[in-house]
Amino acid sequence: MASKLAIKDKRVPTEDQRVMEADVLSTGSSDYWEELCTWLRKELKGISTSVERREGKCSRLESHFHPLEDFATRITPNGVRTLAITVRTNGHTRTFEVAGPDSVTAKRNAAGRLTSVEIRNAEGALVLHFCGPVPVSRPFTANSWGE
Repeated sequence: MASKLAIKDKRVPTEDQRVMEADVLSTGSSDYWEELCTWLRKELKGISTSVERREGKCSRLESHFHPLEDFATRITPNGVRTLAITVRTNGHTRTFEVAGPDSVTAKRNAAGRLTSVEIRNAEGALVLHFCGPVPVSRPFTANSWGE
């Protein structure tokens, strides 16, 4: 992640063992959410994603296999932090918002690749399931025979 979210290494003077000391910002600070959005935007932009919304015991698929465009955070006029996730769908963009996020959980597979990101708030969660890179296709031309 970014420098303020990274874990620092410090050597203990005795027996030269490594001790991990977390230098993590509190989730209530605006710097935490700004850095998180910057990191997610850098890591995940353009990756094909399915967006699932969970509320209580109900689950609903909001978007299926669309590339991620942007992650952003803002504070509404009434003082509530909002995370906005934008996907690109058929030449348009669609934004999903999570108001008052409490926590973010990122899951990785054995190879270290992100498989999902879950953004939780008091009502439920918005889960992003990653389906791999967006395939790059050649542009179509007026000549359908390939001359």
